[in-house]
Amino acid sequence: MGTEVGKTRVDGAASWLLSAGGDKDESVRLAVVASLSKIARGNPKDLMNAVATFYFIKDSKELSQSHRLTILQVAKSVCKENCEKIDQKVAQNLIAMALKEMTHIQDFSSETQHLASDLLVALGSKSFCMEVMDAMMGKLEPGNIPHPSLLHCLGALAASNAFGMVPFIRGTLGTLLPSFSSLSGDKPKILFCHLIRCFAEAIEEYMNNMDRAPDPLVTRDAFSTEMTVAYDHLSSTWIHSRDPQVCRATLNAVGPLLPLLSKFKSAEQLPILAAVLLALYRQKQHHSDPLAITTCLCHLLEVALCLPQSALPDPLPEQLLKAAFDQVSVAPDISHPQLAKNHYEALKCIQVLAQSRWKDQAWEQVIHKLKGVHSSTGLGGISHSDHILNERIKALWVLGHLISSPKEMKPSEGNPSSSAASSNPWMSHLTPILQGLLPQSDVKMKKGLIRVIVALLGNGFLAASENRPFIEFLISHCSNHSGSSPACTPQVSTPGGALTVEEQSAAELGHMCSRFLHLLASTVPRLEPSLKPLLVNLLIYPPWAHGPSVATSTPPSQDISFHHHQCPHPTTPAIIRCLSLLYARQQTTSGDDETSKQAEPSDGSEESAKDPKVECGNEITPSLPEALAVMARCFTILAHPFYPLASHSLGINTLIFLQHYSGNLHPTLVSLFNEKIPSLMQNLKGDAEDFDETMWFRQIVGLLDSSLALVGDAEWIKAVGKALTSLLSDSALPVVSSSPHSTPGSTTLCPRQRLLVFSLLGAVGVWCSDQEFLGSRVIETLLSSPYDVTSPAEAEACAAALGRVAKRHPKLVLKALSAKAKDFGHGMSLVSVHGSGGFGGGIMAAKHFIQRFPFGKASLQANEEARRRKEAGVQRATVTLLLCYGRAAVAICGDQTAMASFLDSKDSSEMGAISWILQHLDQARGLDVRLAALATLRQICGAVLSMQPAFSVYANDCPDQNSLGRQGNMPVGAELVLTMRQTVLDQIGGELPLLASAIQTLNMMSKLSPPLSSDERITILKAIFDTVFLLALSTEGLDLGKHELES
Repeated sequence: MGTEVGKTRVDGAASWLLSAGGDKDESVRLAVVASLSKIARGNPKDLMNAVATFYFIKDSKELSQSHRLTILQVAKSVCKENCEKIDQKVAQNLIAMALKEMTHIQDFSSETQHLASDLLVALGSKSFCMEVMDAMMGKLEPGNIPHPSLLHCLGALAASNAFGMVPFIRGTLGTLLPSFSSLSGDKPKILFCHLIRCFAEAIEEYMNNMDRAPDPLVTRDAFSTEMTVAYDHLSSTWIHSRDPQVCRATLNAVGPLLPLLSKFKSAEQLPILAAVLLALYRQKQHHSDPLAITTCLCHLLEVALCLPQSALPDPLPEQLLKAAFDQVSVAPDISHPQLAKNHYEALKCIQVLAQSRWKDQAWEQVIHKLKGVHSSTGLGGISHSDHILNERIKALWVLGHLISSPKEMKPSEGNPSSSAASSNPWMSHLTPILQGLLPQSDVKMKKGLIRVIVALLGNGFLAASENRPFIEFLISHCSNHSGSSPACTPQVSTPGGALTVEEQSAAELGHMCSRFLHLLASTVPRLEPSLKPLLVNLLIYPPWAHGPSVATSTPPSQDISFHHHQCPHPTTPAIIRCLSLLYARQQTTSGDDETSKQAEPSDGSEESAKDPKVECGNEITPSLPEALAVMARCFTILAHPFYPLASHSLGINTLIFLQHYSGNLHPTLVSLFNEKIPSLMQNLKGDAEDFDETMWFRQIVGLLDSSLALVGDAEWIKAVGKALTSLLSDSALPVVSSSPHSTPGSTTLCPRQRLLVFSLLGAVGVWCSDQEFLGSRVIETLLSSPYDVTSPAEAEACAAALGRVAKRHPKLVLKALSAKAKDFGHGMSLVSVHGSGGFGGGIMAAKHFIQRFPFGKASLQANEEARRRKEAGVQRATVTLLLCYGRAAVAICGDQTAMASFLDSKDSSEMGAISWILQHLDQARGLDVRLAALATLRQICGAVLSMQPAFSVYANDCPDQNSLGRQGNMPVGAELVLTMRQTVLDQIGGELPLLASAIQTLNMMSKLSPPLSSDERITILKAIFDTVFLLALSTEGLDLGKHELES
């Protein structure tokens, strides 16, 4: 009773909704479809019965096109999802409805006909294939042309349900083939070809899945008679049609038919069909879309493999090989899918030939094209060199496809030594050819080489001794940015910020190499022994000389351009990513091995705990200098943790690598790095905009401080110092540029990296106890670096590092500082004469620069540019050395004797620090030098005053005569104090930025002894007020910025 009530309710609701399905408003029709679909989830059988009943009750002439469309759409969607819940009677009603809708007009063009065909396919592909075929066979009559919709529906049903349709194929073809020759018009021919193709593919699918087939006794020979009749008509008539669509449809049907022909028929027809395909390639109407020809050619070659050699006599194989090579594209464009498919079908054709009796011809063709052995005739209007380049790129496509082929001959797994020419004779010819192509500059050629290299390495075709040049080529082209300048150099881009075609191609190549390198590192374990040391070596010595795609070649410009900065090298992100993966995996493997060996007796040796590499294969533990060079390079990389494009991956990967590499640095550092590095990584997981760079640098220096303190070995600390100083002196790094615009000894580090290295050297100076090493390497490097600084922050970092060393080794630093100042003063005296200068090498530096430019018209401008740059370098060096004096004074403020000797030397042959500073303040032409000198004087005054016990009493008050008298003996003489005041007073009245700094300096000097007299105070105040009033008058009415007003 309940079932009947439910059925009645469904029928009523469905009838009402179906009546509204013909509404003119599309939204109403869509709502009807949605509602009926919801009802079908609970009772699909009754709903489908109601749909069929409604259709047959209503005369089809009463139902509008949109109304029938709605009914068929509902029926199709319900049958696709719930076909098994519909009984046979309802299915038969739906089949009758669909057939009536498909055949009510003569052609096959309306949307309702297509929906009706889809409805039959939905029913026949699951539970009612026999019912559908019985109804459709009733519509077919021998000798009569079938309705086009029936042809389409039969083909679609065969494609969706091969197991259900194969038993009906012979009977269907027996009915249809007699009417084959009577077909007229292009559309019926195309539909008939579609039917034959689907039938042939269904038979092939049935044969390939015989283990699941309902009748395992079915063979291909059972269909050879019908398929031979179809093939004869298609290959003799329709394949020559002038309509390209009919010809392509025929080719798409002929290809799958070939395996179903008898061997005798196939051997007879293959040469004829091959000649036809070669002729079709030459026809212009197929040049825009040759996919059908290439697909048919692939079927032909696959069938020819199973036949005697006479089935495809010479010279047809060579001609077909050439035709397939011509279809390979230099750069497949996925925006044209047909051409892209044709490209890969052509590669498949060549693969079939290369794995058959014609393999020698195929490989010889590949090698000849890679060598550039081609004739210059018939090049289609392109130059001979371009033709050779294109043919090489095509050969690389083919080679990469052949190497990656699953059926290709692979090296012996049991004998790794057989992985090269012994297992693959053609490799002995290919390897030197590929190495000769590595210097090519064309980006498309490089992309092809990269694909081949990855295939060779991934499939083990190269011996370990042959890997290196190819891995180096892959690594050297890894880049995470285009040819634009790195972050620390002036950005040069095209208008609007858009990349040029060359830049975009270079960026694509870089990302491609990065992905492939990571793929090899993560999926090819046998490459690890050769990949790991090579990556480490390239991390220490970046591949500068591999062309413009590796090292950016931004032309020098502006003030800092002559330092060719790389921050970091473009290949570094990819190298670090792979190293972090390899070493993390190595430690995991080592940990698993240790766990499995816990039950075994231990030999008590500590060697195995020092470096996990000892337990992994035949790898050699790196030497201490190499390991510390890696650590030093990683520290410079951490100066840019968010490079490139504000991604934290570089910093995170570098820290992961350091954590797992720490065993190579020193055994005791493993626990320290495991403790410290996770917190550092946590700091990089926030937003790049909120990143505190100053705090980050302090944490990196703190990590080195903790390492030096924990190890405590003097030789190890010296080795760390050597690794860091080598970064600044470039003694262990390649020359960056040979451009005449580069200064001698220009560094490979960017300003931010140099800033961090200065701070790290300060930590080394604190913990190092070797006086000779400190003086010759650490302090000498710091005092030789000011010439290369490019920013105030860098100069301040250099001075701060020297000041930190001075706290621990004051005498050594003061001695070196005095000697450097004496040499620098001599160099400065030469600047005015020769227009050049530097630390102890003014004349030689000038001579070096002048000799690098030719004499003549162009040499005047070049020499002037060199002179300007050298003067700018001298000014930067002066600023840095002045700041070093200030830091040194602060560092030794606890030693009154040393302070007095340092600030005011009594030796007539030596100049005290204050006299040296005042000399530069008085003679300096640059604003930066004078500001640095004033800041240094303030630091010295603060250091002097901090030594006096009464300083805390009056430090923040205006000192009087009595309070100053209680200061005791000052390390600076009264005469020198007066000179200082007068020199600083002379700076008042100059440029606006100097005023505030000079006033602050005079305020500090007023606290020194002797105290200011009334006349001196009046003189100072008058000079200040005159300058202020004069500046007020001169700036009245000017629109000054906020910063200028505050100054």
